[in-house]
Amino acid sequence: MGSLPKHTTKASPVIPGRLGVLLLLLLACSAEMVAQSSAIDSIRRVIATAKVDTTRLAAMIALSEHIYTVDPDTNSIICRDVLHRADAALKKSGLEPEERSAFLRIQATAVNNMAVSHFIFGELDSALNCFQRAQGLHEANGSAAGAADALNNQGIVYEAQGNHAEQRRCLFSALHAYERAKDRANTGTALNNIGNYFAARGLPDSALAYLDSSLKVFTGLKDQQGIANSLLNIGRFFEETGKPAEALERYLECERIYTEQRDDRSLAVSYNNIASIYKDQGILEESIGYLHRALDIHLEQGGQTRRGERADEHRHRAGRPGRAGHGLGGVR
Repeated sequence: MGSLPKHTTKASPVIPGRLGVLLLLLLACSAEMVAQSSAIDSIRRVIATAKVDTTRLAAMIALSEHIYTVDPDTNSIICRDVLHRADAALKKSGLEPEERSAFLRIQATAVNNMAVSHFIFGELDSALNCFQRAQGLHEANGSAAGAADALNNQGIVYEAQGNHAEQRRCLFSALHAYERAKDRANTGTALNNIGNYFAARGLPDSALAYLDSSLKVFTGLKDQQGIANSLLNIGRFFEETGKPAEALERYLECERIYTEQRDDRSLAVSYNNIASIYKDQGILEESIGYLHRALDIHLEQGGQTRRGERADEHRHRAGRPGRAGHGLGGVR
């Protein structure tokens, strides 16, 4: 499902039996090509040729999860279309229980992913309403994991609204749900988000404890993207608490991992952070070099806008994007 930032992984929609064979094969193939246009082309072909409503809608959700941070306008259109079609399908008589369950999961994911577009647009009240609706739909359909994702995303919106009591409640509720489900990847994400919460509240000991716990989770999973996101947060923590050498060490490791992962947006963030440290240390030539590298990426991607910043925030801090079968992005 679309999730709001610091690490995002995507769960394949679960479509029971024969209804899901085509899409599950597609997702298995496209998992290795998530950022490639060929994957999107494959999904579009499924949408155009699918003869079963559940498969077509799940493919539309898969397309949403590929584009929601880079093209929130199109994502919003897709999600509204999915909701309209799912609502119509659920009104049909004679649906098998497994079909009804699949449509409900797709519906919840569409609501969640539409919330991500609202978040990127800065429409925080609409984003929060959608995430709350997604939570209710997931709970009604027995998806505790999807409900946890929606709670995590609500926490990120509450942070943006300055409602820190509700932010804390949602983030801890999500963490406990992930732990009960033994969902290690999203446990790591939740620990990261709580660490950032404590850092912002001026509680450095608690902040570092949670950020370190997140790093240990992702290290145990050998999840390079998660490791880099955790190191980025720990680096920011050290920079903000007056420990530039420790911060620089983490940022340089982030640079290495993001380069290997070909995550240019996150790499640009690392470059900016490294440049800031070098500037404060009076190493101006290195600082200017890193700033130029960051600028090159921004220019290649058409420049950073407030929307782009929110998309990055969602991408780094959300759980998994949709959970059309399992469930900002996202800022994953």
